Amino acid sequence: MRARDSDLISLRIRFADHVRLGPGKFELLAQIEQSGSIEQAAAVMNMSYRRALMLIESINAACNEPAVIIEDARSGPTRSSLTPLGEALLRAYEASLQETRDAVDRHFAQLLPRFRDLP
Repeated sequence: MRARDSDLISLRIRFADHVRLGPGKFELLAQIEQSGSIEQAAAVMNMSYRRALMLIESINAACNEPAVIIEDARSGPTRSSLTPLGEALLRAYEASLQETRDAVDRHFAQLLPRFRDLP
């Protein structure tokens, strides 16, 4: 048995009372890192551009420095990239998620077969 974040693990980090980063925001960061575009990241996630932009703005507003840079779109297609802070947040989340999966595998492997598969 291997824990997968889509079926067993949901990791949400609370940095302050009003600042929570979870799977959706981290997936958005990962997609921006991969594509270099908020628009493409939103499309991959079946999310509107407006919603993705709001999420990025909420991440940036919560930090002392931006996690995502959005380039000026007047000169062509809007490009976006993670800053060193954005990259560090994403790497820390990915490492924490993997460590959590490993812990679930260790501690629950013998218990999971005792649960029924429900539709």
